[in-house]
Amino acid sequence: MANLESVNQLYKLPKNENEKIVILSRILDIPLHLSKNFESQAIEAMCATILYRHLDRLDRLTAMKIIRSTGNPILSERLAQKAVDTLINPQWHIWSLTNDELKSDIAFHKKFDQIANMLGYSVSALGAKDLAKSVLNQKRLGKKGWTTLVIWATVHFNNKELQKGENEMANRTSINQGSEFH
Repeated sequence: MANLESVNQLYKLPKNENEKIVILSRILDIPLHLSKNFESQAIEAMCATILYRHLDRLDRLTAMKIIRSTGNPILSERLAQKAVDTLINPQWHIWSLTNDELKSDIAFHKKFDQIANMLGYSVSALGAKDLAKSVLNQKRLGKKGWTTLVIWATVHFNNKELQKGENEMANRTSINQGSEFH
């Protein structure tokens, strides 16, 4: 599967296998020790996992064979689960988004953040402290309290998603170069 090279282009992976493993493990949130003694197979499997969502049916079969042949069944299982997750909901693993999808996702979360800020809602330790203090003073949450809590939680979640998107954008060095799959 020649497409694995596009992951190298997307993230500008180093030539050194150990450095590649560290970067790919961080991107996929896979414990580093699972790749020990299976470095070259793990690199191929991790690249196949990242591309899985963008492949046609035959290439997906090939990718799954690569993922299943890492030599470490625990690593293979985690990678297979992540690959299939991207078909169900790409947002669960932001690394599976194309560059355009990632840009669109970030734009949405920035717009939401701007609107929340205009309405006076922002995510901060002070805001959380004020909310907790108000709940403790009243000993219960009324309708206003629950509404505020839901709004604050939504703004907080949006902020986390925005951070995740911006971090992924920073990881990608080929964001403007484009590739067939990203």
